[in-house]
Amino acid sequence: MRPYAGFATVYDAFMSDGPYDEWLSWLFAASSNGVLPSLSDLRVADVGCGTGWLAVELSSSCRQVVGVDLSQDMLAEAAMRSAERDAPVSWLCQDVRKLRLPFVADVILSTCDSLNYLLTPKDWHLAFAAVRANLEKSGLFCFDALGPKRIDALKEGLWHDIEDDSAVFYETSVSNDGQVRFDVHAFVLQSASGLYRRIEEEHLQQYVDPDSICNWLEESGFDVLEVLGDFGASDVKNADRVVYVAKASSNSQSNQPLILE
Repeated sequence: MRPYAGFATVYDAFMSDGPYDEWLSWLFAASSNGVLPSLSDLRVADVGCGTGWLAVELSSSCRQVVGVDLSQDMLAEAAMRSAERDAPVSWLCQDVRKLRLPFVADVILSTCDSLNYLLTPKDWHLAFAAVRANLEKSGLFCFDALGPKRIDALKEGLWHDIEDDSAVFYETSVSNDGQVRFDVHAFVLQSASGLYRRIEEEHLQQYVDPDSICNWLEESGFDVLEVLGDFGASDVKNADRVVYVAKASSNSQSNQPLILE
């Protein structure tokens, strides 16, 4: 089955806790305090863009925006979103490990723990190398990943979320080596028939500790600028999401990352 083949149509309804607003606030703050140039000058790629919420929002402020995702079904939802908003976003169906953008980006984003779908160290190295190859000199790579607190919550868990016309149930477990399994069961009301359509999918993610991610970034040609727990609201060891900000470097060696505890 294609990734998010069925769940794409109801994804937004169950992503109320997605960090989109936090990323927008961070990007605007970074532009105003000099970490980033003016957003209007930036070419931005949103890798693992899902249904395109962040890419569409950024399109009104940035010079050029492209959304990239492996799921054709998620991109179909994203394309409908951009058409409804008349947002100038290009959409690409690509694997981050083989990323090839139509421009050299100033900023590459990856949000909602998309990179945790990379299951092996080799996958992470390939992805980081591909991102580095598509960034301008000194361009920024900004992403979030699963944090320790989220992993603890997902161990042997059963979760549910119910809306007026749909419901989703997640069975989650975490292996000893940090692999997270999501068994997703969704029920969506079909307006024409009044019956519910059942959607079942399995998703696998891999938790990676922040030290390993920082090391892999440096090995791939990045300087790690910041590692933040929940955008600075938590210490890294107790974070739901860990946020990484890295800069493409032309040097083989880089400074130690600033990990905010």
